[in-house]
Amino acid sequence: MSYPVQFTLGPLALPVHLLLEVLAYSLGYRCYQHLRARTPDPISDEHRLWIFVGCATGALLGSRLLGLLEHPELLANPPGGWLYYATNKTIVGGLLGGLVGVELTKSRLGITASSGDLMVFPIVLAMCVGRLGCHLSGLEDGTFGTATRLPWGIDFGDGIARHPTNLYEILFLATLALLLWLLERRQPLPNGRRFQLFLSCYLLFRLLVEFVKPTTAPPGLVLTAIQWACVAGLGYYVWKFSVVKRKKLPWVDEITGSHMNEIDKYSKEVDVALVRTMFGMIPIVGPVLNEVVFDIRGRVKQDRLNKFTDLFAQYFVNRPDLDIDVIRQEDFGDLFEAVLRNVAQTKSESKYKRYRDILINKIEGRIYEL
Repeated sequence: MSYPVQFTLGPLALPVHLLLEVLAYSLGYRCYQHLRARTPDPISDEHRLWIFVGCATGALLGSRLLGLLEHPELLANPPGGWLYYATNKTIVGGLLGGLVGVELTKSRLGITASSGDLMVFPIVLAMCVGRLGCHLSGLEDGTFGTATRLPWGIDFGDGIARHPTNLYEILFLATLALLLWLLERRQPLPNGRRFQLFLSCYLLFRLLVEFVKPTTAPPGLVLTAIQWACVAGLGYYVWKFSVVKRKKLPWVDEITGSHMNEIDKYSKEVDVALVRTMFGMIPIVGPVLNEVVFDIRGRVKQDRLNKFTDLFAQYFVNRPDLDIDVIRQEDFGDLFEAVLRNVAQTKSESKYKRYRDILINKIEGRIYEL
């Protein structure tokens, strides 16, 4: 096969990339319609329309902006003139810009349900078809990889065997879609989790695959603009994935001696180990992100909780007549969880004492206010 591949219709030579890009949009939309017809959707048709508008606007702006930042040296003298500013785009910018557009639109409309889960498989299908068009366009598309001696390297027309990065992406997307489908067959995912897993995994893939593309990072920035955008997107999902889920706290045994075990009851809503592994795979900046996001942040909160529980434990000294039944009540457990959430967010000693007094007032039957 010689590149670029040409489709001909009589005397006409048809642009393969444009044809497959149009086909990608068409198949993706048809797939979305098929899934929505057989899937309960908590979002109304009108709100879906506005979400699409927000998504399209954000994707258009994001893809163009990041596409221009990918090659800042060309901004002053763009190849092809002013059309360069309108036609240069990237999928990562489109996805992240679309995400911002959707979230802003949903916030304006007061929608809390996930709107992205239904879009995952249509997006994957469209991206696979579109990437096939990029691959068949060869060197003209600019998404080829660096030179390689691996046996699957492909000569796109310049006599150099290169990484077929577009085929890597198609294989990755197909595998990711299969894994998500198998995961959901095993057990339903929480609302919004399918899209979160899709986008975070794709951003990690793009962060890594960019290292086998010829685009170089600007001096002093270590990573390219696309890679920094991936890091930003992954950082957003670290925040999303690290929402703390508090459990009910069985108080009696802890009060009598091992109250510090309560802090160990904190658990993550999702597996934080997965996120740490994802960050650990990022060259150079990955260990720093893990240190800032998890290690330092975790130690600070742990120290605050330690100080508060030591202060609160002093109340139980020399109180053999304490009414344990009050502590066993569910509403006390709820109050204690709320107090710990507030304690973890402050370093004020005076606030620690106020939160302690709130719990004591609850135990002694007095009015309290959090």
